[in-house]
Amino acid sequence: MNFNENLREKWILSGLEQKELAVKAGFSLKTLENYIHENSETMPSADKAFKMAQALGTTVEELFTGKPLEKPPDFLDVQFCGLQRFARALERLEPSVRKFVLKQALDLAEFLLKD
Repeated sequence: MNFNENLREKWILSGLEQKELAVKAGFSLKTLENYIHENSETMPSADKAFKMAQALGTTVEELFTGKPLEKPPDFLDVQFCGLQRFARALERLEPSVRKFVLKQALDLAEFLLKD
């Protein structure tokens, strides 16, 4: 499953209305609809993906891969500052470049999470 399918599944399981999720994540209903729509290939910025994960009580990794983290690393809190810088840098990229970078990051994450 891809990001949009994983997001849609988590949203349905949450029992939240789309508007409720949009408010919890801090962006417009139209923005959320762009990600949840069945045929959407729209990819969020890292910051928006993080906000959606928080609103749904899951992780960004699970939204992108469909697999939960087995054990969060101890350094997660320390690394959050780096993640915020990465998210800001991604937001400045052209959409097609941002999609490419996120795809590469997802491929790396899938490789690292292989059993």
